[in-house]
Amino acid sequence: MSIIPTLIRGVTGKGASKLKSILIKAEKTDRRKPGNLGLNTKLEAIAYKFKNPYATTVEVADKFKLAHGSAGNYIKDAGLSTPIVGLKKKTKDEIQQVIKGFKQYKKEFKKNPSKAVSYTHLTLPTNREV
Repeated sequence: MSIIPTLIRGVTGKGASKLKSILIKAEKTDRRKPGNLGLNTKLEAIAYKFKNPYATTVEVADKFKLAHGSAGNYIKDAGLSTPIVGLKKKTKDEIQQVIKGFKQYKKEFKKNPSKAVSYTHLTLPTNREV
């Protein structure tokens, strides 16, 4: 038995229908059958993120005792992400450009770009240290 009707409680108007469609899609694309404890936890996490859009992935993961990667995948697959707030429009636009460039690189080369690494801790020892 699906827990979707229970999770929609407290959400009104268009939000309720949007949440319902997100949860139904998540339920249908999951290989587990409705009523499965793991699937229910996934749906609860998605509903929590929908109702609390500023909650971070870590907060969702900790609340539902999920691995951070799993929680992130559930949220991403449901089309929910934490809004960028408190930044100037120019900064938000620059962030979106970086995200777009990252996705474009990943699509074109089929791998993630390499991360910047600091080598300051690998300095050569001085004569006094030897």
